[in-house]
Amino acid sequence: MDTQLILNKAKQNVLTKPEYAEFLRQRDQAALDMAWMKESAELMRGSFNVYK
Repeated sequence: MDTQLILNKAKQNVLTKPEYAEFLRQRDQAALDMAWMKESAELMRGSFNVYK
């Protein structure tokens, strides 16, 4: 699948999935970015981890 299509699909998933509704309501950009990266990784059959 083309990378741009995957990123667009991930963005659409973040905007429509109910588990991200609170982030959208609060306009929490950092959380939305993390959700977008998580969705992108899942669509590419990978995983997304954050190490702090």
